[in-house]
Amino acid sequence: MRHQTMLVTAAIPIFLLTLAVTSYGQESPIVSNTFELELSIDGEDLLIGIDTDLPDFAQVILSVNRNYYEVGDTDTAYVWGYFNERSRIESWRSVRRIPLDNNVWKEGLQEHQESIARISRDAAFEIGDVEESVSVRAVIHANQDSPQFGGRGNPRLSGTAVSKSGSFNIIEAEQKILFPLTGEPMTRRAMSVAYDGLEVGENYCLLSETPVMAYNPELASQAIDQQGIGALENSMLRMPSDTEVRVIGIDRDAGIYPWYHISLSVEDTTIMGYINSIALIPEGVIRCD
Repeated sequence: MRHQTMLVTAAIPIFLLTLAVTSYGQESPIVSNTFELELSIDGEDLLIGIDTDLPDFAQVILSVNRNYYEVGDTDTAYVWGYFNERSRIESWRSVRRIPLDNNVWKEGLQEHQESIARISRDAAFEIGDVEESVSVRAVIHANQDSPQFGGRGNPRLSGTAVSKSGSFNIIEAEQKILFPLTGEPMTRRAMSVAYDGLEVGENYCLLSETPVMAYNPELASQAIDQQGIGALENSMLRMPSDTEVRVIGIDRDAGIYPWYHISLSVEDTTIMGYINSIALIPEGVIRCD
């Protein structure tokens, strides 16, 4: 009898352990029927809160952007942001204050457009209309770290607030709120031009110190052959940034980098010269209106 009692006693902790493992693997799925943004403007700040029945540990991506458009095209909207954060719902239970600095927004957009232009002249464009409202978007994304969502795609997430994104379950809300763009007006040509994208008849401002040569491509090559590279140094002007030049001709047959025949004014004197586009690669140029 003593031997049988010991067997029963030893089986009890194993049974309890099995119950604990089963209970952990059966965590409740997430059900959400409420997910709403609460927005207001206070001076130059945007006040944001989220009203939801989701648990505090749910991860949310919240962004604040303003749409802008290419000159002549109001169908395709591009976005540039004031704010973007990945956090948990608990951080939005109380209203938070997000500064809307329009000067910072415009400077960031201009730098963005200029960097695109330096990479590809085909991708660059002039900024046209800018929306008077800002857009706020919050998304419960499809890669939650809590097992209650069921892993990638949130298969255990349900409720009337849930929508489908492909085969994934997500929750999202987006609202616009009026906040006109103030301060200095946007520069319509708010992007630099790629090194190989200059056009005849256009005026451009140099964005960095740039060598302007007296020789055209053919004569430059001859001078190097006869006198060495120093011949170019002796016939070169180094024009400072912000110098305005006008393109009066382009030679695209002198190698992979175009040569620009340009004119510029120095102390009321018009100077003709040549710029090898390779000198414009680091910064490009910007159109001068």
